[in-house]
Amino acid sequence: MKEKNEISKLVATLALGLGVISLAHGAPNVTVNAGQDHQKRLNYKRGALVTIERNDNNTKSRINNVAAAKLDMVNFTFNLVDNQNGKSNEHMHQPLDMFYKNNDGSRGSRVDADLTAIRKYAKNNKGLELIMQVSGGPYYGTLKVGRSNEQRFRDQSVFNYPNNQNYGPGAVGGNLFPLPVPNQQAAFGNLLGNWMRKVENAFDGDTIWIGTQEPTHTLGFPNGNKSKAAKEANVRDYVSVWKNITSKIRGYKGAKTAGLQYNSGTSFIAYILNQLRSQNVKVDYISYQSYRSDEFNKSMLNTTRTSMNTAANKAHFKGTKVLFNRYSYWKDQSNNETKFNRSQGIIRFLNAEQALANNSDLVYGYVIQQGTMGKGYMLEAVMKFLQTMPAARKTASTQQGLKVIAAGNTNQIKIAVWNPSTVNRTVEIKINNAPAAIKNSNMSVMVGNGANYQSKNANRTSSGSSVTIKGFSLPKKAFALISL
Repeated sequence: MKEKNEISKLVATLALGLGVISLAHGAPNVTVNAGQDHQKRLNYKRGALVTIERNDNNTKSRINNVAAAKLDMVNFTFNLVDNQNGKSNEHMHQPLDMFYKNNDGSRGSRVDADLTAIRKYAKNNKGLELIMQVSGGPYYGTLKVGRSNEQRFRDQSVFNYPNNQNYGPGAVGGNLFPLPVPNQQAAFGNLLGNWMRKVENAFDGDTIWIGTQEPTHTLGFPNGNKSKAAKEANVRDYVSVWKNITSKIRGYKGAKTAGLQYNSGTSFIAYILNQLRSQNVKVDYISYQSYRSDEFNKSMLNTTRTSMNTAANKAHFKGTKVLFNRYSYWKDQSNNETKFNRSQGIIRFLNAEQALANNSDLVYGYVIQQGTMGKGYMLEAVMKFLQTMPAARKTASTQQGLKVIAAGNTNQIKIAVWNPSTVNRTVEIKINNAPAAIKNSNMSVMVGNGANYQSKNANRTSSGSSVTIKGFSLPKKAFALISL
């Protein structure tokens, strides 16, 4: 017996020396304490982007898809600048009579009836929170083929725009949303703010209003000079204009505002927050457009928290949360099937989700990019599962490189567990202090692996106040969604 024990010790020592570590037989690699709430709750919201066409079946179908996924919000986005090179079916482009200039030089606005109808449908019929993102100003960024000189003149004449603003060296158009010339920017802010009030008067939507996307660069640059100083100037100019707009709409019929739609990264976050404070612009949410959430969620939220809590900024941003008004992940992957309908893409999404969950006290929510709902993608099923998780997140730990988010109440436990490693794992989950209701309740184990998302059999046993689930594997880059 002594000889066998010595041999066992030698084998264990060699295994450790070679870096081969295995769990003891029967030991769980996921442990959830159902009796202990995590300090960060899962109380943030999820939504989807919908570009408005008209009050038609296409737009309603997109709204229906958002509601069917059990999401909370919809971001209606449309450009007042038509810079889409002749495409008219992607956005509700500004009709000629939405904004206008009178013969005496005064400017006015009207509310599009289709816009009102769509807002009513989303909120009243589908119960969705409304976000309105309005980019640019009333003019045509590219002189579309087929438009007469008179039509072009009418659009251009509402405001004058700089003629040297390029998106980049030698580039005109593209994502270009310039502000009017400086002496017309106050009038522009007044016109847009008053138009937002008219939109709310036509239908009280308790709307979150958001302005131009990514103004650090989409305002353009004088003569195409994309320097840091030029981007900071864009921030200062847009904060000044947004101050005028938000002073008119924030709090009007319950409306809220957000700013400043910075894109993925951290370089300008502190500068944007400092400008909002120094120009005394109050917003309800700090808004970001992160198409690389799997890379930047953690750093963006950490930088925001640090910037908000400086001595100068702390009082100004008290209670302000972050809204990712446009959101995606795996930016370098252009194939939507791989990105949204394969487990390796969902792993990236779940990594980003965990960063949000770990900072949920700072996060209001996010709006996933358009085209992800209603197509049967794996992502839609995962978002729907996350939406149905209780807000009470539970403390949990993992081994072997697995990751987990768990939540529950006295009636249910839901667990998302994923394997970002390159090694296949056999999963054993132990739920301590389990509510009595889950010991014999229906259990669902859905596993996403590659292109497959399907139900798997698993064994459930109870011992005292603990429940153990085992008997299914989690291959590399795969995930499981478990409901009890």
